[in-house]
Amino acid sequence: MTSTDVLLGLGDDIRFSIATAAHQTLRRRAEYRWPQQDRLAVRPARQWLGPGAETLTLDGVIHPLDVRLYPAGDGWDQVPRLRAVAAAGAPLLLVSGLGEVLGWWCVTEVEETQAVGWRGTARRIEFRLELAHYGSEGPS
Repeated sequence: MTSTDVLLGLGDDIRFSIATAAHQTLRRRAEYRWPQQDRLAVRPARQWLGPGAETLTLDGVIHPLDVRLYPAGDGWDQVPRLRAVAAAGAPLLLVSGLGEVLGWWCVTEVEETQAVGWRGTARRIEFRLELAHYGSEGPS
């Protein structure tokens, strides 16, 4: 795998690419805080408090039986690797395949759906990874 194959890098260990776990969609959601302030005898007003939570959702598909993509047979290892990184409980730096630093993110959810084939082995694994923005200051 070359650096041009990488779609996203998450921390030191996870690279989303065709040869590993390629995400097919990326959804980014940002909240902006405008709480309502009730006022006497007039309509409520809004007060700007600044940016709120930001989340990313990556949806992708892994074909673990494809020997062109996984010649070492490690297609089944992709989702467990995502779970291990999430279980470590540390914020991770997210970088796009073009080198854009997207900040520090926490893995909050890993979901998988397996289409089972011969003898119960997965022939297709769909995954969803939920990330929440850690904060602009990053870990200390």
